[in-house]
Amino acid sequence: MNGIMSLFFFCFSACLVVCGCGGSALSVPDHLTSGARELNRGIDLYQKGCYNSALEHFSRAHELYSASDMLYGVAESLNDLGSAYQGMGECESAILCFDEAHALYLHLGKDGDAAKTLSNKAAVLIATGRLDKAEDTLNRASQLDKKAGCGKAEVSIMNNMGVLLTKKKEYDRAEIVLAGCLSASKQDPCQMVSACFAMGNLMLETGRYEKAVSYFSSALTCDRKNGFYKGIADDLFYMGLAFDRWGKEKESIERWKRSAKVYALLGCADEVDRVMKRLGESAVRQDVDITVTKSFVDRWLRGEICERLCP
Repeated sequence: MNGIMSLFFFCFSACLVVCGCGGSALSVPDHLTSGARELNRGIDLYQKGCYNSALEHFSRAHELYSASDMLYGVAESLNDLGSAYQGMGECESAILCFDEAHALYLHLGKDGDAAKTLSNKAAVLIATGRLDKAEDTLNRASQLDKKAGCGKAEVSIMNNMGVLLTKKKEYDRAEIVLAGCLSASKQDPCQMVSACFAMGNLMLETGRYEKAVSYFSSALTCDRKNGFYKGIADDLFYMGLAFDRWGKEKESIERWKRSAKVYALLGCADEVDRVMKRLGESAVRQDVDITVTKSFVDRWLRGEICERLCP
């Protein structure tokens, strides 16, 4: 879930010095700021889960930064393009963008930023089952982050390592890493959500369903506050899984109904199918009428939406 880094504001201090006749400050030329505006618009959309819309703005930012040969901006836009592709499920495109951004950050001597792109790449490798390669990538990211000395990617690396260890069924190690990640991310709401979700998944995998519900609930609270619609849908879906395995099927039905509606509003047809299949089977067993939910979901997937979440 979760792959973009914190909001970056590109600084142009060199262009803000007082110069020219009469000591007046020259305004920054538009071509030097337009890339940053597009990048920030894309980040706002990404943080809602509107990956296709975000991709358009990240692409514009990349073009603008490339045209002005502003290399740090080019690297930032490439990293964010990778995150958007990851959110859209286009994993190979994501990896290509992360690799390109990584090389450019190294060229610029930005080891902390280079570490974050490796962590982002590792998340994609984990999602596609390339666990050994992901572990090697995370180890490289950790070494770079320590070399940079600023800890820019530390929490992201820890979170992804916890997810990786969970996938490898090394549950004890995963819990230690994710507990440290939760402690380290208390000041960063975005990272806190990722850590709560990862810990919830670990609890789900190890049969501690009550704790899983608690962690997914914490993630849901943060995602609601941040307006991360895709995260809200994911939290509800996995919370439903936890309730289902806990033997509280009516609780899972209630979460899945809500999850399906958010996915439908985002136009996530595959995710809707996944939820509705489980929802339909549980509703039959529990004699719960889901007609209204199905009606709204079908209508929204057809594009009959009054209030679009993504422009």
